[in-house]
Amino acid sequence: MLFKEEKQSTVVKTVKVFFVVLMLGFFIILPYFVLAEKIETEKETTTNVLEARNIETQLSVLESVFLRTIKQGILKIKGEVIILGQEIQKTVELIKRGKLEKEEEEDVVQATSTEEAIIKEATSTEATSTEAIKETEEDNSSTEIIYNRGGSGFVSDTITPAAITDLSASDPIITSISVIWTAPGDDSNSGTATSYDIRYSTITITNANWDSASKVIGIPTPLPAGSTQSITISNLSYGTTYYFAIKSSDEISNESELSNIASQTTNAPEECSSPIASGSQIYFVRTQNMPQIMRIDIDELSIGFGDIQTVSAQIRDTNSNSITSVSGTILSDNGSSNFILSLVGEDDMNGNWQGSWSPTDTLCTIYSMIITATSASGESNVTLSFR
Repeated sequence: MLFKEEKQSTVVKTVKVFFVVLMLGFFIILPYFVLAEKIETEKETTTNVLEARNIETQLSVLESVFLRTIKQGILKIKGEVIILGQEIQKTVELIKRGKLEKEEEEDVVQATSTEEAIIKEATSTEATSTEAIKETEEDNSSTEIIYNRGGSGFVSDTITPAAITDLSASDPIITSISVIWTAPGDDSNSGTATSYDIRYSTITITNANWDSASKVIGIPTPLPAGSTQSITISNLSYGTTYYFAIKSSDEISNESELSNIASQTTNAPEECSSPIASGSQIYFVRTQNMPQIMRIDIDELSIGFGDIQTVSAQIRDTNSNSITSVSGTILSDNGSSNFILSLVGEDDMNGNWQGSWSPTDTLCTIYSMIITATSASGESNVTLSFR
């Protein structure tokens, strides 16, 4: 009986110990599983966050590269547009100076249209327009294309210089006539024109025969509108009536209408070449320096157009230096002419030198003769004036 009770007590104790161990294990293991599950959840969350950040970073990089590429493309296009605009501007300036032919002007219009298309595509802003360069037979005018960088883009200029209405001809001699006029402007009577075209003929000038009239060379550059300008036209025939006309142009060859027609007649040879004196004339002179000019003979002093006048000069050099050259210069109505004197008597240190000249224009005013002698001692000259 006692053994049976002890056995039951042992079983109870064993059950109690097992239950205690089981409870202890539950409370020890349960937090572990909870913690493990939490760790796994946090790990998964962290992984998702890292992946999201990685994707976001990649997207940011792609977006940055994409935007940088677009910006670089836009800058490149803008740079090309600027370069193209500069080239077009240079070409337009050449057109303004009249250095391009009609075909090149058409190229400028085409290039201008190309620039407008690029600007519109690259910036999606305001579009610019271009007018074609046209030449019309009705008004002989062309269209100026100007690029206005600070304003509305391309604009045109079809205003020609005003026609000159006060052209006049005066101061005739046997070989030349002077013409005078008031300068017009670039645009009508405003600004400054670019060039003149002056022509003359022995018949009156019209638009129909303008191209066949003789063109004057050495024309002055236009002055601002309202200025007085003139030119002397030489190499004309004596005793002949000439007609003169002028047109002006701006920087792109917009040409004015034909001016009024001026006329004048060159002098005949006898009109001004009246005798100055008769017979031979002797002038005793003495220069201070060497070589010394002592006497000048003119035979015959009375002269007319085409006559021959002989000039002699007595010259010495007391420094015993040979006289190397003697020359004469004539100053008359239509400029100057030169002649040479050669040794004709005695020796080159004390001798007589002689030369001649013939008037090629009128002597309507005072004319002068200058005799110049040169040697190793130096140079001396004498000026004689005649009416």
